[in-house]
Amino acid sequence: MMEILKTVRNGGNVLIPTDSSGRVLELMRVLDQYWIQNKLRDPIALLHDMSYYTPKAAQAMLEWCNDRIAKNFDVGRQNPFQFTHIHLVHTLEELDALPNPKVVLATSPSLECGFAKDIFIRWAPDPRNSIIFSSTTSETSFASRVVKLSKDPSAEKNISCTVTQKVFLEGAELALYEVKERKRLRTEAENKAKEIEEAAMEDMMMGIEDFESESEEEETTPQEVQLRGTFKVGLGQFASVRYPMFFAVESKTEWDEYGEIINPDDFKDATLLANRQARRNIIEDADGDEDMENANQEAAVETRPTKTITNEVVVNIAARITQVDFDGIADGRAIRNCLGNVKPRKLILVHGTEKTTSELKQFVESSIPMCEAVFTPDVMECIDIESDTNVYKLSVKESLYTSAVGSHEVSYVTGQLVLSENSSVPVLQPLNENGGQATHEPILLSDGKMKLDVMKQVLGKAGFQAKFRGGMLVCNDGVVLKRAMNNEIVMEGTLSRNYYRIRALLYEQFTLV
Repeated sequence: MMEILKTVRNGGNVLIPTDSSGRVLELMRVLDQYWIQNKLRDPIALLHDMSYYTPKAAQAMLEWCNDRIAKNFDVGRQNPFQFTHIHLVHTLEELDALPNPKVVLATSPSLECGFAKDIFIRWAPDPRNSIIFSSTTSETSFASRVVKLSKDPSAEKNISCTVTQKVFLEGAELALYEVKERKRLRTEAENKAKEIEEAAMEDMMMGIEDFESESEEEETTPQEVQLRGTFKVGLGQFASVRYPMFFAVESKTEWDEYGEIINPDDFKDATLLANRQARRNIIEDADGDEDMENANQEAAVETRPTKTITNEVVVNIAARITQVDFDGIADGRAIRNCLGNVKPRKLILVHGTEKTTSELKQFVESSIPMCEAVFTPDVMECIDIESDTNVYKLSVKESLYTSAVGSHEVSYVTGQLVLSENSSVPVLQPLNENGGQATHEPILLSDGKMKLDVMKQVLGKAGFQAKFRGGMLVCNDGVVLKRAMNNEIVMEGTLSRNYYRIRALLYEQFTLV
């Protein structure tokens, strides 16, 4: 902020390349609040094609803002995105109409295209101006080249860039374009007239066929048959319409092998046209003859044919270049703290530079012993991230199923895989040939987690009185059921008849395998 104030007080302009929505909203709010607190009058401009709609869209989405902004809106009914010092402009001409010095937020942050690139070429040679980059771009972008050049004191402050612009056709090119345009319009008119004629002929033939089908049962003379034939080929005198009706032409939908043919006019962006029409309406309400003439000239210019040319321009960078970390992303320290708390077993590091990725990988390997593998894939590189557990598709013999747990049939299996000649899927069979199972320690299984409140209902149906006390289920004769730390149910109490009955009811809730 001090760099902005220093530049403005020295009579220079400030360019902040930014995105069209997102971080630019935070920048506008910070600048607008600072301007209000310090009672500054220098204009701040947001320049891109959709600058009018960016704050409008944010005003309708306050539920995504932090609690402080939402609370201020609920108390004072002041929308945080109704800016006081921000001018929303759409063209360079509107920007030039604002007095200097000024602060401009323009797209795009990479300086590869957009208004920011045009303004940079105009303002960079002036040492009074400042260019402030609020985000980090890719290393191959024009903005990254500018930042690197500014950090090298021994380098020559000249940089080349490609400039693409539209120019009006003139001379022979304009004459050739007009000839092609007239030919195209004539061809379109002929095709349209042909389509209308074919559609009218098709409607007429359908009407004739309907008229003939209605009078098939009537007795006809040879003259009528001959006349009917003339209708079919479109010759002779046509009979009058049987019933009065309006003339209608059914529009034919054109199809090709991919479906209905697309009309390009249906997909034209009407936003720019709406903006221009809105500006014309404002000019009409102001009754400004000069402004109306300018608007008419703008409309006339928009219809003139243009072409795109590309030039190489060398820019002398005399303005001050500053880079501010306003990306809003986590730094290395925050990521290390987060990984230390999560303690991942496997980690994939993407979307980082080679240096930062290597440093973070070394930190994880040295500080998190639980992490078994750290992957750092390159762009478009495929890696295998499956777990160590191997899953096989098997066919299990029915003799292995011994018990049912809920809706599932389970069994403790100690077997061997046997490949079949008739199928590619291996079959799991018992170890011994007679189909018996090897001995193992019995296992109790339940359909889901066994809950004490379910056990309370079971005991109630069996005639026992059970109550919860301190998280434990207390039954008759001091028999207690409680859940241990390893999620097991522990039964305690004096050995009695009720003790064994309650234990039997508890065993019934499990399946012994």
